[in-house]
Amino acid sequence: MAYITSDGEKVPETYRPKMGGFQEGYYSLAFDGIPADKIRGNSIFVGKINMQYKFSKIIFVGANASFATVSDKSYSFGKEKKESYGLGLGVRTPLGPGYVGVAKSPGEDVRYFLNFGYDPKSFNEN
Repeated sequence: MAYITSDGEKVPETYRPKMGGFQEGYYSLAFDGIPADKIRGNSIFVGKINMQYKFSKIIFVGANASFATVSDKSYSFGKEKKESYGLGLGVRTPLGPGYVGVAKSPGEDVRYFLNFGYDPKSFNEN
């Protein structure tokens, strides 16, 4: 879960909370099914659940669901709701895991992603 908010009318656009894309950044929350930084608001709350199943020592599948609320008011959870779902296939290699998948959010195009190597923030060797 993540929550980000801004307070004040003179906050520059670069510091206003944003949501979208596959990676988090300063003042920006990841939301796989939406293009990077497409959704903006004064307060954004995101929750995500990930599941992973190992078929063998090297092959695994993953699924995730993300839910968000967006508000134009500071310190508010808002009423605008967004959701995103993803599915992928991974392989463990000597260079780290490789992962290919798709993500979809209602009203948006299907987004495809390809990743090799570990992400230090989310490394989990379960």
